[in-house]
Amino acid sequence: MVRFRIISIFLLFLPVSPLYSEIISVVQGEQGNLQVRPGVVSGWITQANFTKKFIQTGWNYLDFISNERYEDDLQAVGAGLAEGYLTSQLILHYYKEFIAKDLCIPDPKFCTWVLEILHTNKKWALEQEVSNKTDYWKMVRLFYKQMEGMKQGLKMKNPDKTGLELVEMKYEDIVLLINFLPNLGDFLQKYKSEKRKVSFPSCSALIKVYEDNIIISHSTWHEYRSLHYRLLKRYILNFHDTEGQLIPGYKISMSSYAGTIYSLDDFYILSPLE
Repeated sequence: MVRFRIISIFLLFLPVSPLYSEIISVVQGEQGNLQVRPGVVSGWITQANFTKKFIQTGWNYLDFISNERYEDDLQAVGAGLAEGYLTSQLILHYYKEFIAKDLCIPDPKFCTWVLEILHTNKKWALEQEVSNKTDYWKMVRLFYKQMEGMKQGLKMKNPDKTGLELVEMKYEDIVLLINFLPNLGDFLQKYKSEKRKVSFPSCSALIKVYEDNIIISHSTWHEYRSLHYRLLKRYILNFHDTEGQLIPGYKISMSSYAGTIYSLDDFYILSPLE
């Protein structure tokens, strides 16, 4: 009982925002550039809804759907743009907490070194997609397209980089570092920095067979200080395989984090093809 009272008191002092919900549509302008419009409008590429209920439930919620009428690349960019636009402040604060403060400010050369690797890997991966027209490499390309859209959404919502005083960084690099955060521990070991003694969290889970049922308990794959940046997300991405068929698992619900376009907790609920 004492432990639960302590946790409750601590949560009262977490930085929380008032309850609100924002719905947007991503559309193409006359020049072909992507734009954000409030509400649901005709011709939408992506519809998205961001609801803040952290103080009520311990979660914020992000829900979006892409329009199957558009090319997959445009759907992916639109999805990333919507997420970057709606959750820009959470993304920037998450970046400052787990990357800028922990890694880039104490040892800027480490982040420069890592980014060179990540950009080289991106170039290699996209070259592989060009020469290997498979479903796998197409999904890799769409992964990078979604991150490209997130960069655009951040820039659109925060063009003056307000709140980035901790360290100068391009939005593209912020998105890359966030989405490759699980790899940074391995990079740090290879880099052999004496300045950084950062601990990278691990996952905990419990699976128990009880009579005719299987009971599964899953926590997070992150640190306790990450709780404010967690989101329950539902992605409905109407992507197609190389033969033009709707991909399996185009509907996915997951626990995730600000700016991260996969779960990180490795907790997914997939919907089958209908």
